[in-house]
Amino acid sequence: MIGPGGAGGRTSLRRPGFNRNPPCGDVMRENRTRFILLGMLELGPSHGYGLRQRIDESVGQFWQESWGQLYPTLRSLLSEGLIEEVEPGEEGTDMPRGRQSRVYCITDAGRAALAEWLAGDATPSVKRDELLLRTFFAHNGDPASLRRNIEASRDRVRLALARVEASQRMIAASETYLDRLDWWAMTARHGELQLRAHLQWCDEALALLDGGGER
Repeated sequence: MIGPGGAGGRTSLRRPGFNRNPPCGDVMRENRTRFILLGMLELGPSHGYGLRQRIDESVGQFWQESWGQLYPTLRSLLSEGLIEEVEPGEEGTDMPRGRQSRVYCITDAGRAALAEWLAGDATPSVKRDELLLRTFFAHNGDPASLRRNIEASRDRVRLALARVEASQRMIAASETYLDRLDWWAMTARHGELQLRAHLQWCDEALALLDGGGER
């Protein structure tokens, strides 16, 4: 990953083609929010709070959404004809009749927009991990502080893994949405493998702090 640099023996960490000016985070987030909402409404009509719950319980495990974007994006989708309002209590909605919240459903144009997005290329994720930054520069600091941070990360990841495993059990037991369960299971499997790898890394890093790791 890191090797001798050019003149003066400097080390270069810059990757070829690295973009110093990536797209604005708010713009990127809003674009993805559109398709997350369309995908959730493809499961069935819902109101704003119901959509937030759906996101929290599914893609929220690997995609942190900005809730401030939810209602403005719903209004945008509505004005573009990609979703439409339906009466609460209609068949397929998750809110009883008489409640005041607006209930939305996806339109044919919305399904086409979702399919068009899925046919495109995924944007590579921007990796930002403060724990790895602290580990990289650990020789400048106190080993006890690094240990505290690694142990805290390990505890959080253990909880996250328990949630993923609970999701996997729910997917395996589900008798609905049979046409998409395999892909939901594959998404959860990705999360499981990442979390298990992080736990293994934590164990190895703690062993190194204890003087038992290989150099």
